[in-house]
Amino acid sequence: MSSHRDAQIAMAFYAIHMVSLPYWFLSAFDALWKQLKKKRNKPSQGVMLPSEGEFISTLMLAMYPVADAVRGLDACFEGTDGVCWSLWEVFPVWLRLASWWIRDVMLLLSIAVQIDCTISWTHAALGLNAPTNLRRVLRCIAVVCTTGIGLMFTGAAMTNRQSFGMCALCFVILLNGSWAIANSYLLYRTIPEFAKRGMPSSLLPWAAVAQARLTAQLILFCNVMILASFPCIVFQRLVQKHAHSRPTIPGHSLGSWVGNLASPSVTKMPVGVSLDFTLEIVEISIGWCVCVYLTSVGRRGEAIEESPEPMKSPIMGASNDPQYRLDVLHKSLEMMDAPNASQSESFPQLVRDDGVAAHRRQKEM
Repeated sequence: MSSHRDAQIAMAFYAIHMVSLPYWFLSAFDALWKQLKKKRNKPSQGVMLPSEGEFISTLMLAMYPVADAVRGLDACFEGTDGVCWSLWEVFPVWLRLASWWIRDVMLLLSIAVQIDCTISWTHAALGLNAPTNLRRVLRCIAVVCTTGIGLMFTGAAMTNRQSFGMCALCFVILLNGSWAIANSYLLYRTIPEFAKRGMPSSLLPWAAVAQARLTAQLILFCNVMILASFPCIVFQRLVQKHAHSRPTIPGHSLGSWVGNLASPSVTKMPVGVSLDFTLEIVEISIGWCVCVYLTSVGRRGEAIEESPEPMKSPIMGASNDPQYRLDVLHKSLEMMDAPNASQSESFPQLVRDDGVAAHRRQKEM
């Protein structure tokens, strides 16, 4: 009875996942198409061009649902025995793990690029030095963790040991822990500075700062969700259930290659084993967070609101020139890709110089 109930719940999660995939596809390619259109066409006044970092991040996220579709077509759910039980028993282990790793690389590196660029341009716009050491550590952790996940997946297929899958989760925990720190830093220290200084109404449109805040909130939500669930799973599997001594594919010896085999069907689960849907809940939640982010990117910044009041800034004087606001926005976003942007004082000076030009244009009018 328990096995039958688990199979029904698994089918429900599978249906939710399959129904979600088209929405993720549409949001990803809609955001990518709009960014390509903005980059290709000459922008009209008030249109926010995507930064190079944001464009690269969106491009990688457009590949995310493609890889996730391959991974999820033959749905696989982890059991309380540590074995991944499949609904259809069709895809070989190597194909599932390869698509899973490609999906994770696209997702994790896009998030890493987004966080790095947000830290860079927000500090450049505020005229502050970005935390160089933090950015370097985040980059190193992203590369190490994505590489480590791939190696652990390879080890799982080559040795038929559950411990390699748990080690892959350890890399995910490490990466999300570092991102939680970075996003908390952005949400509670950097982004509030814009409101304190009056920067959004003077140097950047509200849409740019709101986008940075929403992105950091979505990523932090996923960080907290993963950090709250994955450590418990890893501890239970590695310490309490001795995952290193348990096979990924039952019936095959430890240390053997199982990449060409399919995960066993849920109908073959032994008595006393039930399915754990924690990973599937996390995966679907992450997919919808990505969808929300891509939808906001596609809709953001169609026009910059004009303020009837003169714009004040601690960096420059007052200016009502809308083209100036647009120019400064573009230059601040370009700073994220410039070498040593966080160490340079060129941006505040650039703002001052452009402020003088903006006042001259106002006087001429």
